[in-house]
Amino acid sequence: QFPTNHDLWIKYLCYLDDRLGDPAASRKAYHRATRTCPWAGAIWCRFLRFEERQSATLETLDTIYTRAQAGGMSTYEDLLSL
Repeated sequence: QFPTNHDLWIKYLCYLDDRLGDPAASRKAYHRATRTCPWAGAIWCRFLRFEERQSATLETLDTIYTRAQAGGMSTYEDLLSL
């Protein structure tokens, strides 16, 4: 159940962002999390905020946003949170 449990992914991503401080490792984890749980709007939101903090280009943010919209989020609130 772990790979598709988005709550565990969020806790892991929080740990990487807050404690580890390695943007490359965090970015890889965000890609894995969104690939594994494409319906989890909370992960997409954290991913976008992470990339904004890393001064990502508008093209990068747009790519992530487009992937998030195509991810098949499970609730209307998830989509609105983007």
